[in-house]
Amino acid sequence: MLSIKFLLLASTFASTLSLVWGQEGSVSNIDNASNETVFTTTDCSLLALLPFDRPRGAKIVEPYKSYQLPLMDRNATEAPPYAVTHAAAALLAIDHFNSRDNSLVIALSKYTSNCSLTIDELSIKNTESKEGTTPSILVDYLLEKGKTPCAVLGGYAQTPTREASVVATGMKTVTVTHGSEDAHLGGLQSAYSTQMCSNTHPTGEAIVNWLRSKGRTDFLTVIHTSHEFGVAWASPIDNAAKESGFENVVLKSVAPPFNTRDEENNSFFLTLEQVKKSTFRTIVAVLNQYSSKPVSQIQALADAAEELEMNGDDYIWLFVFPDDQPMGEFVDFSANNTNTSKLVQGAAVVRSLDPATLGDSEFQQVWELQDESFVARLNKILPLRFGHGRSHGKVPRNERKSSGRRRRRK
Repeated sequence: MLSIKFLLLASTFASTLSLVWGQEGSVSNIDNASNETVFTTTDCSLLALLPFDRPRGAKIVEPYKSYQLPLMDRNATEAPPYAVTHAAAALLAIDHFNSRDNSLVIALSKYTSNCSLTIDELSIKNTESKEGTTPSILVDYLLEKGKTPCAVLGGYAQTPTREASVVATGMKTVTVTHGSEDAHLGGLQSAYSTQMCSNTHPTGEAIVNWLRSKGRTDFLTVIHTSHEFGVAWASPIDNAAKESGFENVVLKSVAPPFNTRDEENNSFFLTLEQVKKSTFRTIVAVLNQYSSKPVSQIQALADAAEELEMNGDDYIWLFVFPDDQPMGEFVDFSANNTNTSKLVQGAAVVRSLDPATLGDSEFQQVWELQDESFVARLNKILPLRFGHGRSHGKVPRNERKSSGRRRRRK
């Protein structure tokens, strides 16, 4: 959940202050029992990284509700809705942390009952969806502020998160990310980093349960890219299927360039050709980047399925791709081509549902209480062209139904 995730991120800081160096207002205490120095602080600054710009060449699409909080003017910005709204959720989370308000996250009181920490600053920077941008953001922050942030939030997508983790670790600063599903984060190699993402095994169970609900109880093919994301998801789906009674599950890996026909493990076509010769008609496709370049994974897969006539009613297709790649952009990308559109028509996509987007959620009730002063504070911390001079404020109740469509530019 957008807000709850950020609130949980904030609640972890109280237990990780011994990792924080160079903060203003910090004091050094000597633990008499262990004779070890423990660093504590009363003031904390956070640096949040979000992708406000779409990848180069991507088409501007309508905002999608799954990433759009209510009361935000959806005609106001071309930024991906999740970037602006996640920034808003982070600001609201800080308000709750500083006021020790545990109305949304009950566990917050456990971490703040004996804590004097106050988050006094939130800086939000645009990773621009480009590789190599994040390290310079952290270095510029250090040069400008003269100190490291208490923690780095986000990165959101995999590449900026990994970059942030490397640099922040060198600064002895914690990185906490949501969205990224990077197998390299965590463990001894990135001890200062943690990520909040879906547990693969329960998600695998959800996939299998959906397939069973459609009458598919065996003969499952899992086609996954050789990328670590694809490999990480293949085994949980396989295990969940077998635990549910599937006796015939086949895993097939496909590597770049995806559209060759020289080797089976490099070709969607040759892989699907093998599947077609079998009796398997249920396919789960795990794609690490559906819009990959120079060859789009979903395009190569769809072209092969079209040529082999494997996109008809007798096949069931289900897609899995990283949470940091918006569902709406996947739909829009697929709709731009006849073969991809035909393949995804009627297919299923497994995503993490954000309960905060549901109309009756506790978060929605709290969000309804926010006023124009909150919006003004949000605009001040957003990257300049996404904040100042643009309204991200309340949509009057009598206009909300008509605010969902973007005006056509002249």
